Amino acid sequence: NEDLFQGYGTWRGGALGLEARVRPWGPLTVTAGWRGRQRWYTRDGYQPGPSHPALEDGGPVRVASQHTVEAELSASLWEDRLEPYLGVRWRRSETNYPDYQPGRFPVGGLYDVDFDWDALVVSTGLRVAL
Repeated sequence: NEDLFQGYGTWRGGALGLEARVRPWGPLTVTAGWRGRQRWYTRDGYQPGPSHPALEDGGPVRVASQHTVEAELSASLWEDRLEPYLGVRWRRSETNYPDYQPGRFPVGGLYDVDFDWDALVVSTGLRVAL
């Protein structure tokens, strides 16, 4: 867990997930789940200074968490060889990292980065077993 580029040191944390699958009728299957991950980095891993503003929460420890909720509806057809599906996944990532701001941080940087984000993915397709 060593970040050799920035030297942030190791982290501790964990991950947890839950998933449920039901077959409500005939060939239909509904799957739903949640996954979460939390990381705390070492106290000496981040120091405010001229090129690093304080963490958003003012604390001494970098913290990152990510949560994912997903669901899928599928159907097994033609002796389980074809499976059309429709899925949706929403992921949220949150940190206490300071956001990059043009002209302020990083010094001289002309871009911005927000380390907290959400992503929504909708997918559909056809699985084929040969």
